[in-house]
Amino acid sequence: MQWLYAAIEEWVREVERRGKAGDSTVGASISELLGRADDCLAQLATATRNNQGELDELQATRRAVRTLRRTVDALLGPGQQGSIFR
Repeated sequence: MQWLYAAIEEWVREVERRGKAGDSTVGASISELLGRADDCLAQLATATRNNQGELDELQATRRAVRTLRRTVDALLGPGQQGSIFR
């Protein structure tokens, strides 16, 4: 997950540097991927209720993923978020 997160953060920095999201299909795909990652992390958190250390780590990762997704969605602008898979 860390390498994926790092790659998306780099994409965000590049978009911010250029001042535009460019191909909104890429941004929408990234947003969708982060949404799916959040869903998977939620399922894992439910399955690891008895291990507080793992649960804390999963919750921290979910917060980071949701924050990054909000950043990506903000870069895309209104009406450009959403799934390309639906």
